[in-house]
This record gives sequence, structure tokens and C-alpha cells, in this order.
Amino acid sequence: MIRIAEVSESIRLIEQILAKLPDGPIFMAPSPTGAVCEGVAMLEGFRGDVFCWVRVEADGRIGRCHLRDPSWFQWPCWRRRSKQHHRRLSFDQ
Repeated sequence: MIRIAEVSESIRLIEQILAKLPDGPIFMAPSPTGAVCEGVAMLEGFRGDVFCWVRVEADGRIGRCHLRDPSWFQWPCWRRRSKQHHRRLSFDQ
């Protein structure tokens, strides 16, 4: 029941934010600034903070990008466990 209440509250907040947005376009094509720019974003995900860092080159191209999702730290453990599990189920041994 708590999760449903959280979803309802999230929808209410989104509706408030959308109502306060000014008129105009919601998307603008990136334009080269003639300088290297960097940006960072962090948001709350299901398993923790999701992080994104991006560098935009002077000509408008993405030069570098780094993403980090908390689930990625669990993948090596999952792979190791799945190999161990596969060995136990193997009929060759």
C-alpha cells in the first residue's frame, strides 16, 4: 500500500510541475557554443542513485559520457553466481 501511495504522490507532483512550466518549446536542438561544456545529472533510481556525466565538444558533438547505475555493481556477482550454479547443474561432472 505504501508503494501505491508513493506512485500517487509522484503523479501529483508531476502534474504540479507540468502546470507551472512556461509556454514554449520543450526541446531545443543543441547548438555549438564554440567551447567545451560539461554537464552532470543524478536522480534516484530503484536501487540507488543513477549518475550521468557528459562532455560536449566545441562543435556540438558528445566527446565523453559516463553513466553509473547501482545495478551495475551487482552484475559481476550475478555472473559469478550463475557460473557456480551452472556447474552444479552440469550433467558432465
